[in-house]
Amino acid sequence: MDSRIRFCFSAGVLILLLFCAGCTETTQTNAETLLSGGEGSGSEGSGGGSVQSAEAIAYDAAMFRNALNLGERFRYDHATGQSYDDTSSKNTVSLFVETSSDRPYYQIRNLKTGALTKCTASAGKKYYLVSVSAAHLGGYGTTVVTPHPGLFELASEGVTYKPEQVIGESIGVQIKNYLPGSDSYRNADRTMTETFVFEDFGEIYVRKELYKAGKDAVMQNGWLVFEVPAGFNDVNAYLMADLTNSLPAWKLFDAQVELSVAKDPIYRTILVEFRGGPGTRTVRDITIEAALSDGSATAATLQPVIGEVAELQGTSGDDHVKVVVNLYSGKRFVYFDDIVRAKTRG
Repeated sequence: MDSRIRFCFSAGVLILLLFCAGCTETTQTNAETLLSGGEGSGSEGSGGGSVQSAEAIAYDAAMFRNALNLGERFRYDHATGQSYDDTSSKNTVSLFVETSSDRPYYQIRNLKTGALTKCTASAGKKYYLVSVSAAHLGGYGTTVVTPHPGLFELASEGVTYKPEQVIGESIGVQIKNYLPGSDSYRNADRTMTETFVFEDFGEIYVRKELYKAGKDAVMQNGWLVFEVPAGFNDVNAYLMADLTNSLPAWKLFDAQVELSVAKDPIYRTILVEFRGGPGTRTVRDITIEAALSDGSATAATLQPVIGEVAELQGTSGDDHVKVVVNLYSGKRFVYFDDIVRAKTRG
């Protein structure tokens, strides 16, 4: 059984929480093969408007072997970019990725004029948005600066993407994600923060100064926008941040399944519940198969609807349970393939 599967025990129920970080693709021999590229690779497109640059790279899967999960924090020293565990440092910044979303267009609201600008992806493209949060965990009366948007990259199947430029057409000014060191980046970021927000889903992620006046952490949250091929699948997607002396990465696909076994003196019910996650939109269904200790077999199919539950009748013996997540792309991932032993009941 994968050591990354976490066990939680409660009265009368054995609960196993299985996360995508521990998946094994049935059509690949190992995770390194899966990450090294292959079908579904993105490519640079053409068309009017803002065209996303994409660069094919032959990267080693090892760089993502220690990738963080969604919500997992990376702490580093603001001055050096070095990974840092001492949160008492006046320079400590915590960076993490919360969720992701895709859509064919986004809209920007000018808070000063009320004007709404719609940005539509190029032909054959879509927008992929990533929610990034940063927190100032350092000392009172100190200021840290969060990473510039240009320091982030989206990587998937051997292709990397840089964040989109965000345009404030309503005031005739094009606000760019300026490169670090530019004389104009600070004014541009401040103007964007004060004037523009995404309609319906929050702030634009920008480089920002965070001043800590009290004991509580000072937070920033915003969305990075990437233009990607319409067939882009985030199962093997990662967001990277170049912090000079550190290169943290977050795995963006996250769909959760919960398998529980109800305690019973003779028989037991095997329950599989879909718990959701940003990867939900790529999941076609979940199949559950059980080879029971009495020689019989049973199976069920679970739809990717949050809270949806599939029930299988087990036995009082050792039942072999297999849970497979099937994606629209045709790929299949094994979430769980092991024996649920009778001795674990109660």
